[in-house]
Amino acid sequence: MWENVSDTEKLQRMRDLMLQGTVSKLVSAKEISLDGNPGIEMEIENTNFHLRARYYMVNGKVFALQSSAPSDLPFATDTDRIFDSLRLLR
Repeated sequence: MWENVSDTEKLQRMRDLMLQGTVSKLVSAKEISLDGNPGIEMEIENTNFHLRARYYMVNGKVFALQSSAPSDLPFATDTDRIFDSLRLLR
């Protein structure tokens, strides 16, 4: 299923698998990158919680950041700061 598939396609499949078999809905999704490596940012919600996630493909490995909160509360105050601070060491 994952062989001979681009990193971008792998990320799109991961997004789809996160929703498969759940009652959650995809609120937003956009392509992003980290040091030239492809990524995807998405927000998912259901009646109990909402989730923001960023996934990056780096040298065949997945790096993930996730923040979740109850559906009636905002994400943690520092979520954006932490998400935006990720850097790869060379």
